[in-house]
Amino acid sequence: MRSRATGRIALVAISPVLFLALVEVALAVAGVAPPPRYPPNGTRAGLFDEIRFWVPVAPAGAAPGFARAFPALALEPDPNPRPAFVRDKPPNGFRTFVLGESTVAGYPLGKSFVDWVDVRLRAMLPDRSVEVVNAGNGGWYSAEVAALLHESLDHRPDLLVWAVGHNEVHPANLKNLREERDSSFAAIVKRIAWRLRTTRALARLIPRDARPAAADAADRSIGERPCYGDDLPALQARFRATVEDVVAAARARGVPIVLCTMPRNVRTYAPAASVFSPAVRDDGALRAQWEAAYSDGWAHLQGEASAAGARIALEELRRAAQIDNTPARLHFALGRAHELVGEMADARREFVAALDRDACPNRAQSWTEQATRDVARERNVPLLDIRALFDAAGAHGLTGAELLVDNVHPTFEGHERIADELIGLLERERIVTLRRDRDVPAASIRSQLGIDDDAANRMASRNASLANFKLALQAGVENDLCRRTREALAELVRENARDYEALSALGLLEAIAGDREAAATHIRRSIDESRGCRLWLLVAHRIEPPYQRAIDASGLDVAEIERNLPEADRRAIAARYDAAMRR
Repeated sequence: MRSRATGRIALVAISPVLFLALVEVALAVAGVAPPPRYPPNGTRAGLFDEIRFWVPVAPAGAAPGFARAFPALALEPDPNPRPAFVRDKPPNGFRTFVLGESTVAGYPLGKSFVDWVDVRLRAMLPDRSVEVVNAGNGGWYSAEVAALLHESLDHRPDLLVWAVGHNEVHPANLKNLREERDSSFAAIVKRIAWRLRTTRALARLIPRDARPAAADAADRSIGERPCYGDDLPALQARFRATVEDVVAAARARGVPIVLCTMPRNVRTYAPAASVFSPAVRDDGALRAQWEAAYSDGWAHLQGEASAAGARIALEELRRAAQIDNTPARLHFALGRAHELVGEMADARREFVAALDRDACPNRAQSWTEQATRDVARERNVPLLDIRALFDAAGAHGLTGAELLVDNVHPTFEGHERIADELIGLLERERIVTLRRDRDVPAASIRSQLGIDDDAANRMASRNASLANFKLALQAGVENDLCRRTREALAELVRENARDYEALSALGLLEAIAGDREAAATHIRRSIDESRGCRLWLLVAHRIEPPYQRAIDASGLDVAEIERNLPEADRRAIAARYDAAMRR
């Protein structure tokens, strides 16, 4: 009797599971997809939404095909998108998907190496129907790009190019990772439910206007701790696993794949954020001693710094290092000092250390590059070493502003060089046989692509000015760099009065220079007219001492400004501040 009762209890317990399994099978047969594991950031996609990266389009006068659901360079979807590739691939087709981030997308120039490769392959493969598809999307991290790659495999590619690594510390990636690592019972149940087709089917029964909005990812800003917290080892492991996954997926379909390292400016672009070691972070006296030594050293590296000044700077910076060797900005300053005195090996070491100690990196760090190299070697996959290509063109063997317009994005010349290297790799690996006698001259390609060199130069100049602004703000004193950058920013604002990023940067440097009236006017205008600048400046005032000092020096009453903000802005600022403090 007891065994029969136990059997009934077991049957009652297992029946819901069996029923759910049958429903899942039925929904799968009916074509219902499970909820997206990694909805593309910025789309506010969630449980209720179908996520397709490639959407069918049939524009008048063109063959039906597929366009990107999430255009890389547009804030709003194109109402009349043109196909990125045709639906019905011809027998002689050669289709390449280049997958990646804003570097692939071509930000901020509007063109990328993908365009150069497309023009040249069309010419050098006269008997093939060539499609080189730009599948780059700004700000995407590896898990998102991997989802795009898996879907792209359904469209019969002949080649995949994977260029990923700058955005692994994206807030959405960290949020997903932390949820995956949560071992609480509620979190496990939520993860299981999220992956069920049944969940999506039931969610569709809820009226659209009653559905909750998808949750925003945590803010990227930081206070006293790295924005990735204690998640870095897990983040590194998942990046490598993702690269291995895309290689395995491509090989399972018999599609060649090329892995790429990523270019990054380590010589002329300062780290995004620095943090102290816990011991110094919690000791006000030690922090004051460190800041004094660092500031004395940094002051000797400003303006037309000399080798003699750099030697004095090294002494002061080494004094700061004896107190705390953790902050990324210290290593960047040491790199500058070693460079000025001609100690290039030491300069390279310190610049790379600054990159790898960045507390909130927006560039590929050494660990992403190493993972890419390791997978390429271990899986015998072709590697396009863009980082080495760019470093070879940089002063002292490190990329600076020679081929990059900012921290990571190539100039037109940089994109041309990547395209040339990729085409050479395709020949060496015998992925395709090219008619080199039909190659297109560089000037002709630029003409075909409608490239405006003057516009590109203006954009590069703007990005350089904003990069110098960060250095000048960090120094916090009126010096030659501050004066030159202020003049450059003022020129940007004269050319475009609605360039609020340049306007706010100008105001902050005017505050450092002691021009309170101009500073208050420009900072206040950027706060009043640009919500993005408003949130950025008011959060930075709370958590970033250089911003706090400059805004306070302008005489603006930040508390009064915040009291008069719309409720939505106050909530956004509080949420971002709380997220920063939790880290």
